[in-house]
Formats: sequence, structure tokens, C-alpha cells
Amino acid sequence: DSKMRQRIREFVADGGTLLSGFKSFVCNEDVKVSHETLPEGMTDVFGVEYNQFVRPVGVTVNGCEADYFMELLKVTTAQSIYDYENCPWGDYSAFTKNTHKNGTAYYLGYIPNKEQLREIFRTVLTDAGVKIPAYQFPIIIKEGYADNKKLCFVMNFSKESNEYTVCGSCVDIRTEKQYNSGDRIELSPWGAVILSE
Repeated sequence: DSKMRQRIREFVADGGTLLSGFKSFVCNEDVKVSHETLPEGMTDVFGVEYNQFVRPVGVTVNGCEADYFMELLKVTTAQSIYDYENCPWGDYSAFTKNTHKNGTAYYLGYIPNKEQLREIFRTVLTDAGVKIPAYQFPIIIKEGYADNKKLCFVMNFSKESNEYTVCGSCVDIRTEKQYNSGDRIELSPWGAVILSE
């Protein structure tokens, strides 16, 4: 709705970082599709506009195949990060970055694969100043305290073995094995270790 759109505009203008995906700002709260240039009311924020989308057949983006559909983004003030490849739509952008007042707005006009999406999130989060953890799923790390000692729970939520690299001196509270920074711990499928500093 227009109030939400205005709040998003203000968020970016005040220094926020926004990542928006395909089919954003296309219809109103009653699901009425806009007849305006898309993304409706946000073309200056994203620095792109479009009025066409197509189904990609054999189209790649940064070397990876695009799937389902893609918006044909025309860059106005944005920087194109990825363009469509191996197709007649090579003049259109697939992923863009735009500076709007004090903030940054990214627009993703296609459906990326899992690896590309991970790379896109890393780019946007780093730009926003968000610290990205060294480990992500399926390695989950939780910390807590018991008897004034810091505990680190390292869990492997996978049917595959994984490795965890120790960041400081610690001891496995179950086996009493000592570890130093840089030591590697083999995590069995669905396994876990509890480390104490």
C-alpha cells in the first residue's frame, strides 16, 4: 500500500539498505496490477524501470541458468551488477544497485539459484555493514554460559560429516579433549560438540 511504500522510501533515504525481488511494487493492497512503470512508485529508489517480463529459455546470469521468468530491467541511475546473457535481452539488467539519497537499494529481477542467492545476500549484507557468521546452515553454533564459563554448542544438522575450525583455546566438555585456535573438529552426521573456554 502507499503508506508502506512511503515508509520503505524513507528507510532507504535515511541510510537503509534494501533488497527487493522480482514482482515487487507491482500491485496495490487489493491485488490490482499497476498500469504505471514498474516498480510502481519506486523507480527513483531502485534506479530501474520495466514494463516487460519473459520466461527465460537458455538464458544465463553470471554464468548460471535463469529459471521461471525474468523482468527486463532498464537501468536509469542504478549500476548493473548482473546482466542477462545468451539471449536477445542482453541490454537489460538482472540485478542492480542504486544509491538513493543516504541509502542503497538493490533490485533482483530474476530467480537466482541457491549459490547465486547466497552470493547476493553476502553482497547486500556486507554493504549494509552486517557481520556474516563464519558458519551457516547446516552448521549451527549457539553460545551460552554455565557456572560463569562460556559454552559453545556446535551442531551439524546434516546427514554428511562436516568440519568446524576452533577460534580459541577450549575443551570438549564430554571428552575433555583440549583444542587450540585453528584446530579442526570433525562433526559426524547429526553430531554435536559442546566446547568450554
